[in-house]
Amino acid sequence: MSNITSFSVNSMRFPSDKTVIYCVGAQKGGTTWLGDYVAGHPQCYLPPMKECHFFDTRYGFDMQARKVAINNMKRHLTSMLGTDNFRFGEKLLELQAAVQRAELFAPDDRGLAAYLRLLTARAGAATHLCDFTPSYATCDRTVFGFMDSLADNARFVFIMRDPIDRLWSQARMASKNILNRNDGADFEKAAHRALKHYLGNYQAATLPRSNYMRTIAELEAAVPRDRIQYLFYETLFTDDAVRKFCDFAGIDFVPADFGHRSNEGTGLDMPGSVRKLLGEGLQVQYDFIRDRFGSEVPAAWQDPAGAARGTEAAPEGAAREDTMSGGNPARSEGGRA
Repeated sequence: MSNITSFSVNSMRFPSDKTVIYCVGAQKGGTTWLGDYVAGHPQCYLPPMKECHFFDTRYGFDMQARKVAINNMKRHLTSMLGTDNFRFGEKLLELQAAVQRAELFAPDDRGLAAYLRLLTARAGAATHLCDFTPSYATCDRTVFGFMDSLADNARFVFIMRDPIDRLWSQARMASKNILNRNDGADFEKAAHRALKHYLGNYQAATLPRSNYMRTIAELEAAVPRDRIQYLFYETLFTDDAVRKFCDFAGIDFVPADFGHRSNEGTGLDMPGSVRKLLGEGLQVQYDFIRDRFGSEVPAAWQDPAGAARGTEAAPEGAAREDTMSGGNPARSEGGRA
């Protein structure tokens, strides 16, 4: 839950002639690829860092971004101590940029003002302002409502990926050092250690970034359904999906580069025993999504009941192994870095 119980319309808001597009997840679900698409679109502006982490940090869902900002300031200050007069001005500019980034996380109106500047100051003639932060999926209805209140026309996009593939991709990235040290007979044991490291105190179905049921319920409790778009990672990389996104966002269709790869993974296969374990844990998420979206669910999504029996291999043509998946290098959601 957030550390706020209600919100009021703030006098500090986005300009009324701008549409704001929030992509709220899911991590490892193609958000970076779609972010790259809007960054290159003439009607859109996406800040250079893509993931602003404003709302999840401001309301206590994820404090890692603030820690990173503080460490960046420390690094630039240390660098200034050893620099010569010729580069002092350059280093000072770098420190000022780091301070501006950290200002986002001030808990008062300075933080909100910094966030609005971040998305508007360099937007130029762009009509659509974009914040693609997949960890916003962990926010609750109060925060989603606050996000919606900041713009006259806000749009929310949520991309879902096969839950087993998504969670393994995230765990693999979070625990890559554990996995890279092991191969052959040791890899399966290492994979289970990596999964345990990533899950921390959570069960697979309740892991915040994997809990599609929760994200959808909280989002729809705060935002009108016609301003929410659900996409699927497995069918995202097609002209049809991109056209649907553009129509929803209110921007012109521009052909996408489907050969572009974002955050390409290391290609480590999932052991069958891990697939079985995740199938058992994520059954409830599969049931919910299939019941909710019916035939829209990609055929590439797995049968978790089959996976739990150890009989379901990864489907042919299933999600490409992170060749176009989104998000930053992962960290444990269970509280372990």
